[in-house]
Amino acid sequence: MMLLAMSAATMPAPTEAAAPPTEIVVVGERMRRLRVVTRQDRRTGTTRCIVRGSSGDAALDAAVCAATLACAQTETREKGMIDCLNPHMAAIVRRFAKRGTGPEE
Repeated sequence: MMLLAMSAATMPAPTEAAAPPTEIVVVGERMRRLRVVTRQDRRTGTTRCIVRGSSGDAALDAAVCAATLACAQTETREKGMIDCLNPHMAAIVRRFAKRGTGPEE
């Protein structure tokens, strides 16, 4: 069974000139709380994403899960996952910073 816990804290914080810095900081802080685990069902081989620590924004959680599942298709080691996830996370931060901070907790 594959079990990978990924933390946004292990990934470098991207910068984006188009989005105000405060928006990126807010998204980064939300991602810092996010903990995602992938599990593979032994019978079906299906990999699923489990959110262990929510960011407080369901859409952000879903976007990170989708990126994690995409990388889990080809990567099985932590370094490979981090290398695969970095560009996805940068795009997610840009997208959510442009959208605004979203729901408050």
